[in-house]
Amino acid sequence: MRHQRKNRPLVWFKILGLLAALALLAVLSVSFKHSILKIGQILRPRPHPSLADFQKSLDSLSAQGWQIAALPGSSASGWQLSIPAPSSFVLANLKLHRLAQSHGLGVDSVVEDRQRAAVTMYLNMGDSLAVKLALRKKAVLKSPEQYLPDIALVVYESGVSGKRPSQHLLGCPAFKTLALAERKDSTDLDFLNLLPLEPKGYPQQDPGPGTILVDESPSSRRSKIMKCHQLNPQAKGFYIRFGSRAVEDPAVVAQLVDFCREQGLIIVEPVPTSASLVASLAKTRKVPYYKADLYLKPSATYAEAQKSLMLAAGLATKNGRAIICLPGSQAVLKAAAEFYAAHKERFVFVSITSVK
Repeated sequence: MRHQRKNRPLVWFKILGLLAALALLAVLSVSFKHSILKIGQILRPRPHPSLADFQKSLDSLSAQGWQIAALPGSSASGWQLSIPAPSSFVLANLKLHRLAQSHGLGVDSVVEDRQRAAVTMYLNMGDSLAVKLALRKKAVLKSPEQYLPDIALVVYESGVSGKRPSQHLLGCPAFKTLALAERKDSTDLDFLNLLPLEPKGYPQQDPGPGTILVDESPSSRRSKIMKCHQLNPQAKGFYIRFGSRAVEDPAVVAQLVDFCREQGLIIVEPVPTSASLVASLAKTRKVPYYKADLYLKPSATYAEAQKSLMLAAGLATKNGRAIICLPGSQAVLKAAAEFYAAHKERFVFVSITSVK
């Protein structure tokens, strides 16, 4: 029994020694495996550098939407590459890295210019610079119409309800926005409901039935606004009629703007007064607001309309857009239709909500 107790520590030392030997063998095995892989990579033949083959591979990218052109003014061989708009520079760099390596070229450096949205890549053949690649994202081509000024003709008042003016209106592509005080069946036009507001000098100047008055109760005003909206529920918003007193009253304007914000409507104020609060409050409460660059009175004649429309053409050319409010009388609509026929190649005639 005494002899067995003396030999017990020796057995444990043998076990520990065996475990240490196994661990050392495992480490040496892994190291040997990595060494063999590294040697294999070194011995693997590298493709012979070929600029001609590399260029052929670049040209094949055109089938994927790339644009390839020779890069002028470069001491080395170079190409200007325009990558498709949805692609990223990261994916383009990765593709070109792999393409270069497959032709025996190495990547020397990559320089990104974020301000110009461009990347320049330099490839080498051994110790010498071989290729310069300038990458840019392909520009999205705009249609010719996107470069032309916008003109929005907003036809207002009851003149459009007559049979002949109405037919004239709907038959001309120039007219896309109609402001009216009566119910209208849905068409391709954008409707605006005429909103009669109290002018100075009321009732001598009377916008008509349903006029929203400054001194009436808020509930009465809201009822009238709602009734006006329900006349044509598909309307894009309100076209303010008269209202030289109401537009200067904070309570009336706030109620109108809040209603438009709730309903997702726009406000068109053809001729703002100097003290009108509509524009400022609409901007504060993020309600789309428009005013006319040129306004033709209901009594405008054919000759006056012709002259005014030529002025509008000048404004559109200068500012890139013009909004013209004109009455729906037959004479004015005739002048506008002729203006469209003569200038449809110079301008894009749009609805008021499509003005750039």
